[in-house]
Amino acid sequence: MSRFIGLSALLLALAAVPAGAEPQKLPVTVTNASERLADCAVLIDGRIKYYVKIKPGDAWTDSFQTIRELKLVCERSREYFFGPLKLGGAYRIFEVKRWLEIEPA
Repeated sequence: MSRFIGLSALLLALAAVPAGAEPQKLPVTVTNASERLADCAVLIDGRIKYYVKIKPGDAWTDSFQTIRELKLVCERSREYFFGPLKLGGAYRIFEVKRWLEIEPA
């Protein structure tokens, strides 16, 4: 009998959660403050989603689910990748002696 009550409580709790509830999406903005083109791959959970080319002085913005891990892999960067980037944040790519670096804006 107690198993039936526990199962009923579990089913009621699951029914209270909306079926199609998606995780919240937050934007990330990356501005290119270097004098070179920033050619980067956007990685979501370790997989390439797409490539971006950020011209000097331009910015790239996109929104991602909060449960995802976001990284950038850019050519001419000292690091293998930038990240994980904090969703809802803004970042700035700049140049140090021919190498690209990133910092919070």
